[in-house]
Amino acid sequence: MEVSKKSCFFLLLVFILFSCGAQRENLKQKWQDTKETFSENFRVFLTNFPVIKNYIKLSPPPKELYEEMQLTLSQLEAYKANELYPEEYGKIADDWKEIQKLYQERYYLKAQKLLKKTLPSAKALLEKVRKYYSDLKKSAWDKYKEVEGLAQGKIKKGSPEERLKVQLYLWKLKNLITLEKYEEFKRELEKRPF
Repeated sequence: MEVSKKSCFFLLLVFILFSCGAQRENLKQKWQDTKETFSENFRVFLTNFPVIKNYIKLSPPPKELYEEMQLTLSQLEAYKANELYPEEYGKIADDWKEIQKLYQERYYLKAQKLLKKTLPSAKALLEKVRKYYSDLKKSAWDKYKEVEGLAQGKIKKGSPEERLKVQLYLWKLKNLITLEKYEEFKRELEKRPF
């Protein structure tokens, strides 16, 4: 009985030591973040004084990350991601406004941390939107090929006017896919002349 109490106590002690180690790392990281934040806030504050600002050096701005985020957001806007995925895009847009504010106020470390957190989610959303449009295009081409197959019989057997009408219809469908006007493509599919 005495041995099992000692082994239970030993196991409990080992468990406590391991859990304290994880907490210690977490506290160490929080302390480091707090120290960096305070240091940056103090340096930015000191740059407001004309004499002192010549002797204060701020962190360098994260230009590459900032420009990469700008490019990603412009691509998301071009794909109209705000209409497809409004919640995800809204979160990224809010973070972007905060990043711009921090960048303008010269809190470059804070801006860099937020950029490193937001940029991967923006890129993931961009890939999600690209995949959506890729799937949409593939689906449209599949439907076009199906309609084209049905039209071949009409082209072979029809009068010259009917052939021309069907060929123009197929040409219009093909152009709508090429121009990525998928809603109009769906409407035109319903107006099939054969």
